Amino acid sequence: MSLRAKLVAYIIGAVAVIQLCWGLSVVRSDAALLEMEAERRSRAILHAVAAPAAIHMANRDFSDLDSILDVYAKKSTGELAFRSIAVLDTNAIVVAHTDPREYGRTLTDPFVMRAMNTQRSISEAVETKRGRVVRFSMPVTSGLRWGTIVAETSMYGLDDRVVQNQLIVLLSTLLIAVSTAILIWAMLNRMVFGPLEAFAAVSKKLAGGRYDARVQVPDTNDELAVLGTTLNDMATHIQTHADRLEAQVRTRTRDFKQANEALGKANRELANAVEELARLARTDGLTQLNNHRTFHERIKAEVKRSERSNSPLTLLMIDVDHFKLYNDAHGHPAGDKVLLRVAQMMQDTLRTTDVIARYGGEEFAVLLVDTPLSFGARVADKLRTAIRGAEFVGAAESQPRGRLTISVGMAGWPMHGKTDLALIEAADKALYEAKRAGRDQVKLYGGEL
Repeated sequence: MSLRAKLVAYIIGAVAVIQLCWGLSVVRSDAALLEMEAERRSRAILHAVAAPAAIHMANRDFSDLDSILDVYAKKSTGELAFRSIAVLDTNAIVVAHTDPREYGRTLTDPFVMRAMNTQRSISEAVETKRGRVVRFSMPVTSGLRWGTIVAETSMYGLDDRVVQNQLIVLLSTLLIAVSTAILIWAMLNRMVFGPLEAFAAVSKKLAGGRYDARVQVPDTNDELAVLGTTLNDMATHIQTHADRLEAQVRTRTRDFKQANEALGKANRELANAVEELARLARTDGLTQLNNHRTFHERIKAEVKRSERSNSPLTLLMIDVDHFKLYNDAHGHPAGDKVLLRVAQMMQDTLRTTDVIARYGGEEFAVLLVDTPLSFGARVADKLRTAIRGAEFVGAAESQPRGRLTISVGMAGWPMHGKTDLALIEAADKALYEAKRAGRDQVKLYGGEL
C-alpha cells in the first residue's frame, strides 16, 4: 500500500471512530436523560394524584377519582405516555382505573404486592412482546394508608428512537468518512506529494488527537514550505478550538449542575409546602389534634369499616366543665394552655389507633376503634379521673369544685346509632345528661354505665 493510501486510510479511520463514538455516546446520553425524565414526570404525576385520591378514597367517592385519573392520563402524552393508571384499595382491589374494564379486579402480581407493603414509591421495568414497559407505584396516605396507585409507562417510543438514532449515527459516520476520503485524495492529487516521514508522522499525531505536534518547515519557497506552514497553522487552530470547547464544556457542565441543584431545592420546598398545607387543613391550630372536618371524615370511614367487619365502635364526646369561668378569671392565654394540656393528657392516655379531635371550643371528641362500650367506659372514666387529679394553675380559685373537671357522653355503634351523624347525636345527648346531672361524670346514652 502506498504512503498516500496509508495516510488516507489513517485519517478516515480516526474521523470515523471519533464520529461513531461521539454519536453513540450522545444517543445513550439522550436515552438516559429521557428515561430519567419519564421516571421523574411519572412520579410527579402520581404524587399529584395521591393527595386528592386519599380524600376521595376516604369518602368512597370513586366516580370523581375516575375523572381525576382521566385528567392526568390525558396530560401524559407523547412517547413516554402512561399506558394505564390504577388506584387500588388496601386489599389490592381496583377501585379506579383509566380502563373501565379493570374495575373490581384484584391484582396479585409480585410488583403490586411489593408496592402495597412499602411506604415509598417504587418502579420496575418489564419486557413485553412489544417492548419495554416501566411500572411505577405511589402510596395513597393521609394519616392512614388508603391504598396504592400503580401506573405503567410505555418505553416503546424511546427504545425505537434509540435504534433509529443509532442507525443515523452509523450512516452519518459512513457519509463523513467517504466525504473525508474524497477530499483528502483530491488535495493530495493536486499537491506534489513525497515520502516525507516528518510530515507523515506529524499528520498521524494530529489524526490521533495530539494537537501540540508541529512540523519543521523547510527553508524554501516551494509548495512543501507552504504545506508545512499550513499544517502548523491548522494544528494551532485545532488546538485552540479544542481548548475553547473543553472550557465551554466545563462551564456548561457546572451551570447545568447548579441549575439541577436549584431545581431540586425548589421541588423539595414545594413538596414541603404542599405537605404542610395539607396538614394545616386537617388539624386544629391550637392543639394540633384532628379538627372538626377531619373528625367527621374519620368517623364516617370508621362506621363503614365497622359495618364491613361487624366490629364495635365507641364514641366519647367530652366537654371541659365551667371553662368559661376559667377563661373569665385567668384570660384566654391561660385557657389555651388548659386546652393544650387536656389534649396532651388525652394523647398520653389513649391508644395511637384511637381518633382524637378538637370538636369545637372546649369540646373534644374521641373515637375508640374496635372498642366495646364496657371497655370504652373504663377508658372514659380513666381519662376523667386523670384530668380531675391534675393540677391546673388557678383552678382552685375559679372552678366550683376547686378542680378542673370534664364531663363525658358515651354512645356505641350500632346500638345507639347506625350512622355517623346518629352516633354523634347520641353521644352529644349523653354529654348533655352528664352536664345536667352535675358534671364531672360519664354518662351512657339511654341508660347507666
